[in-house]
Amino acid sequence: MPDTNPSRSDDGDLLPASAHFPWSIVPEPAAGEKRSGYLSWPDTVLRGLRWPYIAVRGRQPGRTIAIVAALHGGEYPGILGALRLGRLLNPERVHGSLLILPIVNLPAFRERTAFITPHDGRNLNRVFPGKATGTFSDVLALRLLNDIIAPADGLIDLHSGDVFETLSPYAGYHTSDDATQNNLARAMTEAFGLPDALVYPMPTNSGGLTANATLLGVASIFVEVGGNALASDDETLIVYQGLINSLRALGVLEGLRTPAATRWLQPGATIIAPADGLWRPALELRQSVSANAPLGTLLDPLGNEIATITTPASGIILYYLSALSARQGNVLASLARE
Repeated sequence: MPDTNPSRSDDGDLLPASAHFPWSIVPEPAAGEKRSGYLSWPDTVLRGLRWPYIAVRGRQPGRTIAIVAALHGGEYPGILGALRLGRLLNPERVHGSLLILPIVNLPAFRERTAFITPHDGRNLNRVFPGKATGTFSDVLALRLLNDIIAPADGLIDLHSGDVFETLSPYAGYHTSDDATQNNLARAMTEAFGLPDALVYPMPTNSGGLTANATLLGVASIFVEVGGNALASDDETLIVYQGLINSLRALGVLEGLRTPAATRWLQPGATIIAPADGLWRPALELRQSVSANAPLGTLLDPLGNEIATITTPASGIILYYLSALSARQGNVLASLARE
């Protein structure tokens, strides 16, 4: 496996990676070249699928960055923003290398399924680091982590609210025990320029991609823009400009970053549906709520009230379920705290 960490100076600062392309899963571009195509993996459960990619290798030395989108099939702005970046980038102006996978969960994307992979009914972003002898999601997670993420110096993982989620844009990262890695992740997050940013504690037993990438020593951030299976031009532009800004913060691209005021938050409460029912939310994105504040009502199929849903603690609304149909255990709303 290629070295997952950039070299360091005597005082601990990250040095630019050598002018190389560390991903062996795709043909190596020449210096100053951009390639696009399809990659495949030999595993039996992954056969027959070809993943689109864009590979960029600059002429100048710099960091190697992986950009991935659509771990969930209904999260669209990240796909279009990543494609726009890959198609418009001039490799002559890149310092380092990029590998972009705009559609990771191909089956979920094609079938338009929310949250889960059709092949095995599992949430891909809950099974990392994956395993070689598991189901489709297990094997894809293992391949993605080992072949795409581990060789990189940094990761930008693009998400949205899924098919039935309304979401306020935010980004974030997991802390690690490496101060330099934390500083890089924070710089990438802040530079992306979204209204809110979250800092999660050091991961322990997480099944998420960015958490596992962090444990590998890869400076990693997640991004959340858009929702409800929509792909507006405005949201695509937000993702594209955010990618440009983060790559400038890493020194991969030159130029001034678009200034933005980011509010730093911590994870807060998650409100779960206590039963199946008809969900009638009464809340707004980025709304500040106090403990025990009403968020909406759950009704039975005849319109009778099952429960008034309230907040267990104070916080700020980041996203909520926009579907009328709620199943027991569904996330109805997610809060952050200042």
